[in-house]
Amino acid sequence: MLSDKIKTEVYRFLNKVYIGTSEIKPILTASTSITFGEVLAGEFSIQTVTVTGAALGDAVLVTGPPSMYSIGDKMVQGWVSAANTVSVKFSAGSATVNPATQGWTIKVFK
Repeated sequence: MLSDKIKTEVYRFLNKVYIGTSEIKPILTASTSITFGEVLAGEFSIQTVTVTGAALGDAVLVTGPPSMYSIGDKMVQGWVSAANTVSVKFSAGSATVNPATQGWTIKVFK
């Protein structure tokens, strides 16, 4: 609960949400299955996912299923590569990996 000294005003105006005079930007979310296929040691695979409303310059967070964390020496990155499109890059480290097709969640911060 906020103290009496702190007053936060939340209101909607033209389908936007504000706290005080600051607009709260939406978070776009997509959940999808991604197949990276076999990724050789030191190489990578890039797949694209449609996230409606994503725009160049938006920040991206990619989270995978828990089973992905058991694959050592790998890296996953995401970025908006075109309007409404997020590219997801799976990089293998020192060993070849073949991750199974699994569900991923992509969040885009406007």
